Amino acid sequence: MEIKELYNNSLKIESDEIRAKEFNDLEIHFENILNKENLNHLNISIYIDKMQTKVKRRNAHAEMLENDSYEIVFCPQLLTVIEGLSIELTNKYKEYFTEIDKKRFYDKNNRNKLQGYIYKYFINHIFYHELFHIIRGHLKYLYNTKSLNIILEFEESNKKILDNLYLEVDADKYASINSVLGSFNILEIYEN
Repeated sequence: MEIKELYNNSLKIESDEIRAKEFNDLEIHFENILNKENLNHLNISIYIDKMQTKVKRRNAHAEMLENDSYEIVFCPQLLTVIEGLSIELTNKYKEYFTEIDKKRFYDKNNRNKLQGYIYKYFINHIFYHELFHIIRGHLKYLYNTKSLNIILEFEESNKKILDNLYLEVDADKYASINSVLGSFNILEIYEN
């Protein structure tokens, strides 16, 4: 399924008002994670770029600001595509497992819960990925070596930068661990 289809499938199920409330709820959810992990001293703000002025389509990034604070920015299109993907994966589950688990899965509440868990896992993974760019010192490293306050996966010429690739893999590694375990203590990684 193409990204455009995933995006459109998600748009079909919710009104703009519901989607706007969900985006606000997501910002609060991410801020709660920062509070739970005692990371307030890092001065990280969360922003869903509804007007798409700070982030490219279907993307998210962490940025170091001038006053030694940070911002994690999400494009709403990315969140909508992820919702469409979680809907698609839930439908695939229905196709493959209905014979085994028909009664339980045909309960719409169970399908909605599964779709919600998949969506939450994906968005948490992206959030943790961007958070670990901050916690692991990736942004400070790039600022000190290249005068960049944001991580670019590719340079202007589209050549992969080896250290940027390493930073992406490093952030993914810790995001994967934290997304799966959920209660993983981020401070242990930060302090070490």
